[in-house]
Parts: sequence; C-alpha cells; structure tokens
Amino acid sequence: MDLPNITPKIRGDLLFFERPMGDEQGWIVKDPIQRNYYWFNQFQSWLLKRFDGIRTLVDVKREFEKEFAPSVISEKDLVGFLVQSSNDQLLVENVSGGRLKARRTSEPKSLFARLQGVFSIRLPAINLKKPLDVAESVFSFLFSKIAFVVFFIAFFYAIALLFQNAGVAWNDLQIAFQTPRFAIGFLIAISITKIFHEFGHAVACRRMGASCNEGGLMLLFFAPCLYCDVSDARIIEKTSKRTIVMLGGVYFELILATIAVLLWANCDSLLMRNFLLNISIVASISTILVNLNPLMKFDGYYVFSEVVGIQNLSGKSQLAVRNFFRSLMFQIPKSNISKSRTILGYGFASKVYRGFVYLGFFWFSYSISEQLGISAVVVGFGLLCCVAFAAALVNQSVKTIAQDRSKFSWRPVRSILLAALMVSFLVVFFFVKIPSYIYCDAEIRCDGQLIAAPESGVLVWTTETDKSLAKEEVIAILKDDDLSLASLDVMNRVTQIESSLATLSIKASFQPSIASKIPELTAKLAAAKKQKLKIDRRISDFSIRAPYAGRIVGVPDAEESNSLDNSNSLQGFLLDRKQLGRRVLAGDNVCFLARENVQKKITIFVNEKKFDQVQIGQQVWIRPSGSIGTVLNCRVTGRQSQALRSSRMPNDSASENAKQFFVSAKLEATDSEDRSTGELSTGEMMNSYLHRSPAKARILASKKTPFQIVLRMMAEAFQFTTIR
Repeated sequence: MDLPNITPKIRGDLLFFERPMGDEQGWIVKDPIQRNYYWFNQFQSWLLKRFDGIRTLVDVKREFEKEFAPSVISEKDLVGFLVQSSNDQLLVENVSGGRLKARRTSEPKSLFARLQGVFSIRLPAINLKKPLDVAESVFSFLFSKIAFVVFFIAFFYAIALLFQNAGVAWNDLQIAFQTPRFAIGFLIAISITKIFHEFGHAVACRRMGASCNEGGLMLLFFAPCLYCDVSDARIIEKTSKRTIVMLGGVYFELILATIAVLLWANCDSLLMRNFLLNISIVASISTILVNLNPLMKFDGYYVFSEVVGIQNLSGKSQLAVRNFFRSLMFQIPKSNISKSRTILGYGFASKVYRGFVYLGFFWFSYSISEQLGISAVVVGFGLLCCVAFAAALVNQSVKTIAQDRSKFSWRPVRSILLAALMVSFLVVFFFVKIPSYIYCDAEIRCDGQLIAAPESGVLVWTTETDKSLAKEEVIAILKDDDLSLASLDVMNRVTQIESSLATLSIKASFQPSIASKIPELTAKLAAAKKQKLKIDRRISDFSIRAPYAGRIVGVPDAEESNSLDNSNSLQGFLLDRKQLGRRVLAGDNVCFLARENVQKKITIFVNEKKFDQVQIGQQVWIRPSGSIGTVLNCRVTGRQSQALRSSRMPNDSASENAKQFFVSAKLEATDSEDRSTGELSTGEMMNSYLHRSPAKARILASKKTPFQIVLRMMAEAFQFTTIR
C-alpha cells in the first residue's frame, strides 16, 4: 500500500518515562489530560517521537529502517500504529482531520452498567495537595522498617486477643446487628476506613517517588468516602515499590483494624464497642474479601496483574469469555479466541465471584432494611438490577448472534448444548426447591424464681455457683456493721446491768433500803436482753436460704441485680468469690434458683410477616448468645396467634407498636449439635445457660424454589397478600 502524504504531530504535553516491562525495555507515556498511561516498546516509542509535524510517513519509515537495520517496518504496520495513536488521542490532529478534544466522548452505557455504577459514584476530582501534604507528614513514618516490625507484632497480638475473647466479640456483634443503628454505624465505619485506605495509597505513592495531588469524594455502597489519584505509580520502575503503593491502602486498613481491636478489648461503653467492631470488620474481613481479592478490580487485581505480567487483564478476560461462548455457537477464527488459560479462567472466576458478592451485599442490605422498615427500597432496587442485567445480557447476545451469523458458520450441536445449559438454570430457578429459613429472636427460660436479699448488708460468704442446693440450705451470708455494733453495744449494756444488779444484791443484804432499786434494774436487764434477741434475729435473717431444692443457673451482675425485667441478660456472678465485700441492698436479686428436673422453656418471637410460615413440628436450631459453635436442636410445639407487644424481651429494640407472636419449642431427645465440645447432651447444655438467656432461632420453614423465595420476599416488602 502507498503511505499517505501526511505529517502527523505528537502532542507536546505528553510525558515520557523509561520503564522496562519484564525483560523488554520500553517507555510509559502519560496523557495528562485524559490521565491515561500507555506502554510502548523501544521501537514504538521511537516512532511516536518522530511524529513531529515535519516528517512524513515516508521519512519516518526510511529513518526507522536506517536506525534499526536490518529490521524493516511495513506500510501497513506503520499506518496501523498511526491510526492507533490517533484513536488514543496522542496526536495534535487525528488522521481524519478532527481536532483533539480534552476528553473522549464516553459511549452511552447500558442501564445495568449505570446501576452497577450506583455502588461506586465518583465526584469530579479536585486538588488535594494540602491535605495530602499533611497526611504525608503525619503517616510517612509508617513505611519505615521499624514501623513494619511494630505493626506486625501489634497485628498478631490483636488477632490473639480477638480469638481469646471470641465469645464476647460474637455476643457484641449479635447485639449490635439486632439494633437499627447498626446500619448507620456500619456506613460510618465504611467512610472512616476507606478514607484511611486512600490516605494509605497516597502516602505510599509519594513515599515511593511518584506524585499524588488529586482526589475527590465518592459514594461507596452509598457511604461517603475519599478517593485519590495514584495512577502515577505506573511510572515507578521497581516492581516492589509499585506493589507497596498498591497495597498501601490495605496496610493502613489493617493498622486501623488493629487499633480498633485493642481499643475494643479495653472499652466499657457498649455503643463504642459496637462501633469499634464495625471498624475492625470493615478494615479486615471486607479488605480480604474485596480489596485483596484479585477477582474484583481493586488493589488485589492490580497486584495480580503485575505478578502475571498481563496489562488490562479485566478487559482481556471479559473479551476472552465472550469469544469463548461465541466459539461454541459459531466457527470463528482461532486468532479471535484467547489461548491463555490464565485470562480465560480469570474471566470465568471473576464473573462468578462478583455475582456472589452482589448477592451477598443484597442479602446483607435486605437483613438490615427489615429492621429499619425500608425493605421495599432494597427489594425494588435489587429487582431493577436483575431485570437490567437480564435485559443487557439478552441484548448483547442477540446483537452478537446477529453479527456473527452473517460472518461465520453455525455449530448446531454445541449451540443446542449451550441452550440446554441456559434452560437448566431456569429449571433450577423455577422448579428446584431449596431450604427456606426464618431467623428471629428467642429466649431460654428456666422454671424457678429470683432469690432476693431480705436485708441490706455486706456479702461475706457465698456458696459455689452452679451448685445443686437442698431446701433451707444456705446460699449466702450477709453482714451489716451497724447491726454488729448495735449488738455489741446492747451486749455491753446487759453486762453492765448484770454487774450492777449483782452489786445491789450484795449491798441489799446489809442495807435493806437499797433493795427497792433491784426491780428497776431487773426490768432494764430484761429489756436489754429482749433488744439483744431482736438484733440477733435480724442478724440471722442475713443468711439467705434456698426456699426449695434447686440449682443456681444464673446470677445478675451489679447493674442488673435490681430488676430482671430491665436487663438484657443475666451475666456475671454476684455469688462469685470475687464479689465478697460488696454491699447488697434489701430486695436486690442475689441469684436465680431453678427447680430441679423441670423442662426448660424456649420461646421464639416471630415477626407478623413470617408467622404464617411457622407450623407445629418444624425443625428449629437455637444458638444462645455468647456461645461459639453450640446449637440446640428443637421442634415447634405450639403457636399463639394473638399479637404481643415489644415488651416480650428485656431491653427490646422493637417499637412499642410492633407486632410479635410467640412460638414455643421443645428440645429434642437426641444430643444437640455441639461443635465446640461434642460431649455435652442437650439437657446438660441447657442447664449451663442462664435464666431468660437471649438467643437466635433458625426455623426450617419449608423448602421452596428460588422463584418462590423471591415472591415471598416481594410479599413481605410490598405487602402483597395475594402471592403469599
């Protein structure tokens, strides 16, 4: 072909940075307007620099063959490189003669692509030089070797501390998740964590020698966050430094998670403990599942792409998956099919994992929205996303088939198998039944009564906790210093009166006039002894005794000893030996004494929307709060149809007008599923839980198809009674 007689000119604002790619030497070209980066090998960069607006393509070809003799470049390759450079807007004037625009006009996006963008909305970038200068001066030391060593020591200590207090953490998390403010705290935790994350990227980028001055605000899963432009990290030559920049955000998040765990372990405020747990979860678990996972286009993706040496891995893998399915239906050229198993495998794994992430996020949002009363919003948005995804998939498939049908020959057998695979997914969705569960609150009750202190006093002796007691057996002994002093004072008065009475009796033998005083002293002695007996009886009342045979199964702590109805659970031990010397007021609950050989009661509180799904005889699993791996097997034994108000449980978070229903359950005779010990029977484990202990119930409602589950979800969200 003949070369066109044109003199292409490269833009003067492009920046060139020499950087090898593997074993091949090359250059990174930065477009400061579009903030794009391009890698060219030494031949391509040489050609690009020769587009100066003076040399024609013929001149460039001749100089190239002279510079790199005996290598030659064909007219087709040279024109192709010119057209690609023009399309990338690296030239002042493109091949067609149109002037360069500051930004490439974006192609219209599909509805599904726009809905996906709702989870990550970026506002226009602004200059953040001053805030990032401050962040660099404050946090730059964290990238020193000493800081790395200190962090890893603190990090593993925090992990050990969390495992040591796993039961407490799980109980705090359960309590937090049951309150409507959990969603607000979780969004705040996301904002704080991701702002810290972006500061980590920015500081690392600057510390490794690249620039970072721009950033802005974004909405990540509807939580306001920060983003920083660290694209200049691509010009860093050393792979290790580029990796540090990519993982700088994760490093900062793990530091934040470590600090949150250490503060949580030393914090007494329940609200602050819940918030610190949110911080630690977002900064650790979500970081591992999302940021560090290479299957999503975040930090882990760029690290993986750097390791395997494949640029634009996401785009190439999506194209490879699309061409793979095209090849099943049509005999397309093998050159269009990716031969790399890494790219094709990554494409399939990425799509499957992203699907699970979206489903998990939707299910998590739906669980929280039920507590907030906005489940209709979440369900409606989820349905819109599903419809948009299906419409986009069908539209893309129809267009691809229409284009390929005129170009390539059809493969009927493979096409039928592919259609059968698609139909099987629909069959599973509409006809295959899967277990459907109901999650709700419950409580475990023991038949017995609270034992209160008859008098105020100081605890001086206690029996062993979790001990079986006989009737009238002493539970605890109290002591009152005022009564003890009064008893001692009366005893001294009795002694003095008796001494005086003895002296008068002796004197009356030889002085008859004194004998008249003896009856008066005798009356005083009798009154003093009567007062002494009364005080002694009061002191004996300080011995707290069991009114019937039973066993101590729960003891209220200091904050919960006055009123059982206002306590969330009975935790702590007033009868613990560590409590000796503590002041107990008259009427304070000392312990709960359960009657021996009495069946424990389980009460489950089912929401009005789900009550019709619960039937007698259905399987129930009860997990007491604070237990790890312990599940009690039960079955529904009865239902109460009348609505009950939110006074059902202590410290209930539901509104006063919320309708709840009682469902009773009975323990099964078989041993429970105890993953923690594997030795305790159902009855033994039940005896180890406190009176009125809060728990979570999981009821096997029925087996339904995914389509029926979706309909049920819509019925509960939009109050559609006709499809229940």
